[in-house]
Amino acid sequence: MRKKYKPVNCVATASLRFATVAMLLFVSNAVLSQQAKNKEADWQPAMVYGGAPSCPEHSGTRYLYSDTISSHGRQLMVAGSATRNPLKVCSFTAELRITGKSIKTVSFSKSDSYDINIADFSPDGSTILLFSTLPLPDQIDDSRHPDYRDVRLSILELFHPEQRTWINAWDLFGWNNCDATVEPQGFTLDGKALILVRPSTWQSKTYKDCVNDWGLYATDLISKPVRLPDDTKVPRFGTLIKDSSSPCKTDPDVVGACFTFRGRMSLYNGCCMARIWQVGTHHLLAQEDEIPLPAILQDKINWDVDAWGDYEVCPMEPKRAGEMQMVCVQSVKNLLINPRK
Repeated sequence: MRKKYKPVNCVATASLRFATVAMLLFVSNAVLSQQAKNKEADWQPAMVYGGAPSCPEHSGTRYLYSDTISSHGRQLMVAGSATRNPLKVCSFTAELRITGKSIKTVSFSKSDSYDINIADFSPDGSTILLFSTLPLPDQIDDSRHPDYRDVRLSILELFHPEQRTWINAWDLFGWNNCDATVEPQGFTLDGKALILVRPSTWQSKTYKDCVNDWGLYATDLISKPVRLPDDTKVPRFGTLIKDSSSPCKTDPDVVGACFTFRGRMSLYNGCCMARIWQVGTHHLLAQEDEIPLPAILQDKINWDVDAWGDYEVCPMEPKRAGEMQMVCVQSVKNLLINPRK
């Protein structure tokens, strides 16, 4: 998946792009104060964050494969690609791949390809809750920010996955001219879509908040959502069976030969969250946010540890004295996880 690492004093939102590790929003002091007064509702990250990756700067195709999840004999993943042709024009694709009891591939339109996420399976595994946090082309204007004003949802039947209808969260709740953070959570035990709503996490807001506190809501995406008791827990019906991946060595933006060194990886706030210190030097390398780390690192790296190992990386830009160098990690061996100092 696009891993969501939750930093100290930071809240991960459903709108985070692939990078799987990238783009986390800091909560303002006012929001933190409000949360201290109100009990926070239960929260779970989406099971799958997917869609097309960013377009490479050089001609060629970049691929991105989301986490694979499973329930009741079905496996799901989102495969995305971004291609820059020799005329420097980019094209994007994304498709939902279903295997197991049935094998189906569902392609998404260009406007849907950038951000396709799966909150979870339904209790019986027959449907999934899809959501996207990027606006349709005709919805883009200065007053609508995609990170908190255009969350779209769809309950997708896996028997007929080609039939889907997107519902805008603001239309579903009957909101107008207000801001909120909307995070689809999955399903209730009786099969209703489960949505977390809270005040906007943005420090600079266009409008007032749609809600005053955190709350979980249940809906069939037709009727207006109903708020659930504050002690409601978010169940999980799917199981993660494979981490996200993206070919590193064959990425169009690799500019030189891959190389191996002993290093220490740690996570940092801001751009390029996963950074590697090359032992014996002052050189710092940063994992390209749009390319997932190898599965062995996704499972072990977090904010409280350092990951020592023999890293094979491929340069995404030339090495420059005194500057951090962008790379993608192809593999790591002799991995050792230590508490962060």
